[in-house]
Amino acid sequence: MPIINSEIILCHVCFNLETMKVNQCHDIFKMTYDPGSYDIGTQSISCKNQNVFVVFTREEYAFRGAPRGNIQEIKSDIYYFQYFNDRTSDAVKIGKGFLPQVRFDSNGEVYVFYIDYSGNLVVKKKENDCWSDNQIILSQIDLLPEITFMKCLDVKFDNENNLHIVYPSKGSLIYEKRKLLEN
Repeated sequence: MPIINSEIILCHVCFNLETMKVNQCHDIFKMTYDPGSYDIGTQSISCKNQNVFVVFTREEYAFRGAPRGNIQEIKSDIYYFQYFNDRTSDAVKIGKGFLPQVRFDSNGEVYVFYIDYSGNLVVKKKENDCWSDNQIILSQIDLLPEITFMKCLDVKFDNENNLHIVYPSKGSLIYEKRKLLEN
């Protein structure tokens, strides 16, 4: 019998390899867990200079046991959390979509990439404690659940701030290299 309405906690834990002990533990997000109706979905973590940046989805399905075949019946909110300069933030909702990824450019700027409900690859840039508006990078990315839930999206910056993107299109994975155009 499945466990229904139990609590699930997404947490950040730091383990010191020298002392072999946990030296930090922070709850990122708590929710009532019902695998038929609610779930924590895709997660992405990036670290830089002992700072940790996390994005994840909280997914809600139209009804308990709903088939995942209709993307419009899934409410997928994107949340962001950071452990920066020995301080934790609250997890904040920054968008709606799928397959979020948090990345740094060569200047250390923080970006979140994700696919929106229209099949666009969008990016938001963190500016102080605020987020930029969505900027569309690519359009018409497949939102087929079979592909989307297999997590076939990857975005990386190189040392010259070129974006390297792998994404699903018409049943195949496509690779592109491009510059991120600033607004």
